[in-house]
Amino acid sequence: MVTPKVALAVKDLLARTRLQDAAEAEGWELTTDTSQADLAIVDLDQPNALADLGSLRVRNPSVPVVAFVSHVDVERRTQAEALGVTVMTRGAAASGAREIFRSARP
Repeated sequence: MVTPKVALAVKDLLARTRLQDAAEAEGWELTTDTSQADLAIVDLDQPNALADLGSLRVRNPSVPVVAFVSHVDVERRTQAEALGVTVMTRGAAASGAREIFRSARP
């Protein structure tokens, strides 16, 4: 069985650690190469996150992308959804980290 790979575009240490731990617990491998990823997870609160998402969708449109953002940031949420990204609040991504990987398994 091939181990699925996830690319994490998350610089927040707490969020990254929680997602990394969940990924490993669910049998995912981390990668920095989005062309090799089976899933990408993006923190929309990072600088240039929306531009990077747009580039990712052009380079690799078949890779599912899950993004998270503050619950009050409706504008970024709407823009990311327009790119075909599944968007969650930061809290939902934190509390449901393992479920993200379970449901995205190829």
